[in-house]
Formats: sequence, structure tokens, C-alpha cells
Amino acid sequence: MNTFRKLASLGLALGMFVMASSAYAVTPANSILTNTAKLTYAGNATGITSQVSVTIQLVPALVNGTTVPPDISLAENQAYTGTYVIVSNANGPDTYSITTTDVSVGTVTGTTAPAVTVTSVILGATAAIATAGIGTDTITVPADGVAGTSVNGIEAGDTVVINGTTYIVDTVTDNATGTSTIKLTTNLLAGVAIGDGIFESTTFDSTVADIGAAGGGVNDVIVQVNVESDTNTALDFTDTATISVVSVAFTKYVRNVTTPAVGVTPITYNGVDFYRSGISAAPNEVLEYLLVLSTGAAGLTSAVAGDTLPEFTTYELATTQLNLIAVTDGAGTAGNPTFTLDATDTTDGGLLLDDNGARVAGTQGTGTVGTTQTVNVLYQVRVDP
Repeated sequence: MNTFRKLASLGLALGMFVMASSAYAVTPANSILTNTAKLTYAGNATGITSQVSVTIQLVPALVNGTTVPPDISLAENQAYTGTYVIVSNANGPDTYSITTTDVSVGTVTGTTAPAVTVTSVILGATAAIATAGIGTDTITVPADGVAGTSVNGIEAGDTVVINGTTYIVDTVTDNATGTSTIKLTTNLLAGVAIGDGIFESTTFDSTVADIGAAGGGVNDVIVQVNVESDTNTALDFTDTATISVVSVAFTKYVRNVTTPAVGVTPITYNGVDFYRSGISAAPNEVLEYLLVLSTGAAGLTSAVAGDTLPEFTTYELATTQLNLIAVTDGAGTAGNPTFTLDATDTTDGGLLLDDNGARVAGTQGTGTVGTTQTVNVLYQVRVDP
């Protein structure tokens, strides 16, 4: 599974992508190889010449690629997006058809059909015909036989990979014969030798609007993406990403601490009752909120609870608890300088959760919640006078 992830790392998103094709010289498609023979003899020092030209053909190749994120877990009925990055491995421009299918196994129900944001793409490719040193931004390449705004399918604004590093094309000077040039928006980080390939890269998304609901047994949605060369349909690049559908419940409750009252849909926690609705409060009374997270057959990572203080309330200092263990008040924002769960706080976006019942007091969680676990968060506010 995930064939192409064995060929490349997620480093492409950071500007690096190692390709097998960069290890050997590339002869660009559409290049014109011209040979001139000459005969001289006594009485004719100028000589007689005869010339032939050969145009290099396209050699289709499988693309290289990676996806972000790879296999992940998502709560029921969420949307999934996998971002794919593919890189040409051919010696010239080729068109690729992109499709996706649901090849799931298990008992997930209500899953919508997967889709891709790009269904067809042309990836250009060429190679250097002269050396270019570190710190330069222009590479000389063979002309592709037709003057225009692109050379061998590469044009301004394209993303290209050269010797494992990703660059953006600034401008292209494309001549009909001889040589053309590709100017990059940044300088080369490594020197370019004659024959070093310049391969176009592009990005697209595979999406599932609703991953559905978990049933019994295996609850995986498996999305298969295919990238096929239109020139040679046997070159069909396939990847599968597995989305584990996790049964997750997240519910908010409240109680009036100052004047206890009975509301609607109660839950008992730490010996007191909280309610989903039906609770009222007078000015200057204290309310306590309870957030309850429950996991099913799969756990969570990077779990963060965010919340917003209700209007006309003020956070009661040092009242936030995670699994009945105190959490130090956070930096917060100017409006709520110490509210740990402040979802608008750009420093953390909320409170990291976990299911550790022996966590050190004053610290946040790790973000990891195991299977069939319940996590509880408490905090208090006072209604403004």
C-alpha cells in the first residue's frame, strides 16, 4: 500500500524531493540533434557538407509523488482531504489523467464518493544543455522546435524539481531552434551539469466530503488515486490512503454552582450533576462547564479542545481541570488573558487533551487519547454584574 510513499518522503512539501531520475543525464524530447559531415579534397579546401537532423521523441514515464496526510484517523462524518504532489519523470511534456475510487473494506456507512480537484494535467520536462553554478538563477536548455511562452511544457509560474530541490519558474525564453532559457525565482542551491533533468511538479487534492459512520469490525475508508500517462496507459501510478473512521463523542454540559438547579439531560461527574440545557443564572453567579470527550475503537492524536467564553461572563482564575487535575491558566488573548481553552488564542488554539489520570498538575495534555477512553475538562465563569 502507498507505493509511491516508498519512493519519496514528505520533504517535497518543504522544498525537497529526491527522484531516481536525477541520477542520470536526460535527453529532452523535441530536441533537434543535427550532424554535419564534411568532405575536403585537393582543389576544394572549402569542402562539401551534408547535414541531417533527428528530433528526440518523448519517452513516457511513471510520475513520482507523495501525499499529505498519509493514513489518518478521523471522527465520523468528517471531511477528508489528501494533498498529492506529483513530479514528472519523463523526458518531455506528457498528459496525465487523474482518477480516484473508493476501495474500502469493512462496515463504514454513508461514505460519499471520493473526488479529485484535478482530473488531467500536463507535466513538462527538459534538461540543461550547459552548466549552471550555485547562486545563479538561469538554466540553458534545448529549444523545443516551436517558439512560444513555454519550453517542453515548462512555463512561468510552474514548479520544477532540479536535482532534488524544488524551485518556481520566473520566466521562460523559448526559441524555435538552438537553445532556450529557464529563469528561476530563486538561485540554484546546487550546481547544474549538462543533462541534469528539470521536471515539472504539480499539486492536487483527493477529497471525501463525508467519510461516513463506523459500524462493527473494520472501519476504514480506503481512497485509491491513479495517475496515468495518456501516452502509455500501462504507466499507471497508484496510491491508496486509509482513513480510519473513529467513533468520537464530544459534548458540553453546564451547572449553576452558586444556585444549584435541575436542568435537562443530566450527567453526573465528580459527584455533581451537569446538564445539556435548562440552566439559568443571575448576575454575579458562578457557572461551571464540563466538556466530555469519548473515543471508540480508535484513539486520537493532536487532540485539542477549544472553547469561547460566553458573552457577559468572566473566567474564574485557576478553575480549569483536565481529568480533575489542575491546568495552569494560559496566556490567552487581551480580552481573556488567562482562559486556557481560548480557541482564538494563536499561541495554542486551546487545551491539549489526553487520558493520563496521573498527569503532573499545571501541565497540559499530550494530545494523545487512547481507545475507549473518556476525557473530562472543567472550567468556571462568573456572570458579569
